[in-house]
Amino acid sequence: MPSRCAAAESSGETPRTVTGKRPIACAGNPDLDGVMRLWQRDGFDCFGVGTMNKSDLITAVAATSGLSKEHAAKAVEGVFKAITEALAKGEPVRLVGFGNFATAERGERQGKNPRTGAQITLAARKTPKFTAGGSLKDAVNGG
Repeated sequence: MPSRCAAAESSGETPRTVTGKRPIACAGNPDLDGVMRLWQRDGFDCFGVGTMNKSDLITAVAATSGLSKEHAAKAVEGVFKAITEALAKGEPVRLVGFGNFATAERGERQGKNPRTGAQITLAARKTPKFTAGGSLKDAVNGG
């Protein structure tokens, strides 16, 4: 599905239609100039429709922080590891404005084997949960 660059539209430029790229930013965001130069070199004004993956996140962190991609990758991995280790210990992670990570207990329940249709008992387990913070919700809703 094509998307339009809102920053280009608001500045009066003629935006290009973009397909097959990921939506994390548009041209006009000074924090992502390095990333945007790479995409513009390939003929895109925006990241298009899709899902941001870890590589895209590392690129964005490198562009916004001034770190090399190697150091940004270590920083992203460090954040993921710290959150994972805290949740494994049952500790919640609260990032004010961004959101909260926590674990939730799921009780034992009945399920079906999709291949045979037989009833099976699924064991109780913990599952990670994320609740978005106010600033993140506002940013997603254009605020």
